[in-house]
Amino acid sequence: MMMNFIAKGTLAAALVGGLLVSTYGCDQPKPKCAAGRVAFVGVYKNSSGGADCAKLKGDTLGISTYNAPGKEGKPNLDIASIAIQSESLGGLVADSKSAGAADKDPTHKPYAIGFFSTAEPEGDFCAVPTLTVATQNIPAIAADPDNKVKAAPATSVSYTWSNAKFYVTSSALGTQFTADLTITTDGKACGYSVLGLSPAVPCGKDNPASTEDKPLPKLPDVAACAPEADEDAGRPTGSGINPDFPTRCDPELLLCVLTKDTIPALK
Repeated sequence: MMMNFIAKGTLAAALVGGLLVSTYGCDQPKPKCAAGRVAFVGVYKNSSGGADCAKLKGDTLGISTYNAPGKEGKPNLDIASIAIQSESLGGLVADSKSAGAADKDPTHKPYAIGFFSTAEPEGDFCAVPTLTVATQNIPAIAADPDNKVKAAPATSVSYTWSNAKFYVTSSALGTQFTADLTITTDGKACGYSVLGLSPAVPCGKDNPASTEDKPLPKLPDVAACAPEADEDAGRPTGSGINPDFPTRCDPELLLCVLTKDTIPALK
């Protein structure tokens, strides 16, 4: 299910200007702090909450960068914020709206927002120490067979993000990040350390033993993570992942992920 990403604010598309080489010297200016503009895969490493929490291995994340308005209607590149929304929470919102049971509290948002603490990276990193809490309180959903709506109990879900850190250089504009995350569902809190990579690239392939009568789960396809195209193998384009990043196909998420636990993860 596609995520409903936040549509307001001014995207930091003007980052390209930070990559231009100065006319008067050979030094390249530092890029401005920002997150990659394509969906991330977030790998979740459980840190608290017990065995049930460890079952959640990751999610697809929408992360957008916004800049405060500046002079003459131009974005102020020195003041930037990010919004993070998980596909799981976005899907819950979409399903509840379809069933006529959306969260009616206007202060509750499915995304978290936080500001970069600096305008430019310090030691190739840009930090977002604190973010607002993404919260949704969904009322009970009554069954509606005519509209294919299944009954569901009321639920409350919140995502608390903190200590987000993005790797930002002229060759990797915020496409790796780490963060701490607590997901609280109906009072049960699960803590995770998150390792993120953009773009989020699927890497599952059909199981040749699968049949229509007996479908089998997809298999990991590490070739799908390769940045290079291979037309002979049926891949007319590469994955779009930075070729400097070491990746593998996660067998559970069936998404391309980094092979290292810390950033920067480089070959």
